[in-house]
Amino acid sequence: MSFKIRTKLAIAFMSMLFFFLVFTGIIAYYNQQAIYNINKRVEAISDEKEIVDNLRLAMDRILMPGNDYIITGDRGYFDEFKKNSADLEDYLKNMEAALKRLEADGHAASKVKEKREILEYVKTAWQNIREISLKIFAIADPVADKNAARLMEEMDYKWSYPAVDRIGKWRKIDSKEQREAIEAAQATWVRSWMIIIAGSIILSAIGLSFAFFYARIFTRPITDIHNGVDKMAAGDLKIRLDIKTGDELQQLSNAMNEMAAQLDGLYSNMQAMVEEKTRGLKESEERYRRLFEGINDAVFVLPLTSDGIPGNFIEVNGVACNRLGYTREELLNMSLQDINAPEMAGNIEAAIKELFVNKQVMIERIHIAKNGRRIPVEINAHLFELKGRQVVLSLARDITERKRREEKIQEQMDYLERFQKASINREFRIKELKDRIKEIEEELKRAKGA
Repeated sequence: MSFKIRTKLAIAFMSMLFFFLVFTGIIAYYNQQAIYNINKRVEAISDEKEIVDNLRLAMDRILMPGNDYIITGDRGYFDEFKKNSADLEDYLKNMEAALKRLEADGHAASKVKEKREILEYVKTAWQNIREISLKIFAIADPVADKNAARLMEEMDYKWSYPAVDRIGKWRKIDSKEQREAIEAAQATWVRSWMIIIAGSIILSAIGLSFAFFYARIFTRPITDIHNGVDKMAAGDLKIRLDIKTGDELQQLSNAMNEMAAQLDGLYSNMQAMVEEKTRGLKESEERYRRLFEGINDAVFVLPLTSDGIPGNFIEVNGVACNRLGYTREELLNMSLQDINAPEMAGNIEAAIKELFVNKQVMIERIHIAKNGRRIPVEINAHLFELKGRQVVLSLARDITERKRREEKIQEQMDYLERFQKASINREFRIKELKDRIKEIEEELKRAKGA
């Protein structure tokens, strides 16, 4: 039957997974709601703490204009008092709204009651502070006024400082509530992780039990298939699998048997083709090697970077080895700088630049053999690309004999030039001598006439 194994595995796995997902889903939803409510509570407390801090600061600032007016008598502080009064009224309204939100959210009634008592006291203190401040600003000349000093003392010590202390107590209540809420959130997270870990352990245990149970059913045919595949991979294409399970494993074994038969025939054909190609490659390689070694000139093959830096030789022929006195292994560990005369370094750089432009260059060089002998050569270099990199094929022809003939010809030309110069000098001296003889004869004639 098709898909028999898949159906069994799917039913077993989904049955196991369904109950686990239902359980973890319920726990996750509960924890999510709990964490959401706690976070909402922490956010509300944080907003309330900010309002409390602002209210406490406003209570401190509301005293400053009246006190400064008593000290300086400057009426400008009355405008500052009105501005601070408006700010304080806003903070009281915000605090009232925050308490209503706490009551609506089901906050602890005892704590809401305590906070409302503090708020009512602060409102009462503010009303008295405002009345006293207006009395202070009604005094035309408050500086050194005893009544103004008495009013300031009453405003500060009777109403303002106690109100600020009450607000500080409110902030302590908020801090404690915030700490409790954060601890509750952390406990909820810990409980969530414990549930997740426990569920993972349970699921893993069920999964292992499931795996061991079905492994006993599928292990033997799978092992037989695995061993058969190993033998096929080792080259035994004559092997055939005999599995009778009536499911996909039997279908797989039949497919493997068919594949082995096809591979057996294909391998026989491929082996014949490979042998034919191998013979052709060997013949081509042999022709290339005979051509490479049969050239009378020394051949050097070397890579070249994009910056024009030559690397070590990657191929040389026998002529190069015999001429320079190195083995092939020695030359493959050497580069152009190792075989060229030191005075040729600048010429090498110029030749490489020309090679990049023209792809071919012909130059003369002096190679230094292993025994130190200087060998004049004529280089015919070609630049081409091989496997993604620039490679130079260089043919070096020994021109020692040609240089010797050129030197002999140059010596003969130098000798002829010196001979010509000597002849010209001799004719010039003869002419000078004849002119001198004529002068002497003329002098003798003049002497006889006299």
